[in-house]
Amino acid sequence: MGRPDLSQSYAEALLARKPGDEGAQRLLEQLFLERRPLTTIEAWHARRSDDLAISTLLLSHELTFNNGLTKFGPQGRIMHFEGGDFPTVDIYSIGLAGRHRFDDFLEFKSSFFLNLEDESDDQDVTFTHETTFSLIPSDALRLDINLARRYPDENSRSIVNDVFADDFEFAVDYTPDNAFRVSGRGIYSHYSDGNERLWGQAEIAKRLSADPYLWIGARYTAFDFAKVLDNGYWNPDRYQALEASIQLYGTLAERWTYDLQGAAGYGWSEPGTGGFVSYASARLAYEFAPQASFALYANHTLSYARSSDNDAFAPAQDDEPWSRFAVGAQLRLRW
Repeated sequence: MGRPDLSQSYAEALLARKPGDEGAQRLLEQLFLERRPLTTIEAWHARRSDDLAISTLLLSHELTFNNGLTKFGPQGRIMHFEGGDFPTVDIYSIGLAGRHRFDDFLEFKSSFFLNLEDESDDQDVTFTHETTFSLIPSDALRLDINLARRYPDENSRSIVNDVFADDFEFAVDYTPDNAFRVSGRGIYSHYSDGNERLWGQAEIAKRLSADPYLWIGARYTAFDFAKVLDNGYWNPDRYQALEASIQLYGTLAERWTYDLQGAAGYGWSEPGTGGFVSYASARLAYEFAPQASFALYANHTLSYARSSDNDAFAPAQDDEPWSRFAVGAQLRLRW
């Protein structure tokens, strides 16, 4: 989010000394544009190799106050789960999202939903949220503390079983310059079925070129559950993965931008198996005008460390890996 209030003061001071300065004028125009109300409409559909399909529609409207330091607005969401042996569930959600930059060092953001779960023979009302406190000692270092209550997996079995996860996350991002970054994060999760999980990830990335921007990197991910249960979410005793990553993004043509990302490596789980894991995504966006843009995107996840036959916890009995494919679209309008 940065400090848009200070950026405005800087641009106005520069224009006072150099009337007509193009850089300062463009900065002011961008700052004022970003303070206009923003409406976002997004829809996506995902299908997994275990035959579960998830459809989602998300709508939000964001208002900006306090010279760009405060953003706040309502949001709504509809989710539909069905397919295979999974129970059919609809979730209708309304909520609020907001963020505030206090000063150079402290930022707060939060998003919450009140959810109505419509199941085949029951209805439940639940509350989920994600709240982040950020400490920013310098331009190179950022520390985040994240508190969340969430559904443990995009799995209607865990929803029907009324399972939730409460997360406490600590994250560190170090970016000494615009061509190198290192990050680490750890999450402790307590599940309402009595389970616990420790999750951690470390990542390093280096930019090789600009315009187009090319990043390569590596990341290590691991987690460990206290118990091996069967309540819908993926729950091996432990999991580890080591992957190489790549990202390429930039301008494709006038008004067109793209973002391609990928990762591949080896993962292994206990109980379970080990093997190739990968992730790929593509996003293409078109800017109709400074106030309006539209994007299409798709992503695919593949894991031989996770079975499609029994997604809960048991060792894979065949060679069929777990996979997930999703496609979506997003429309952003500023008024």
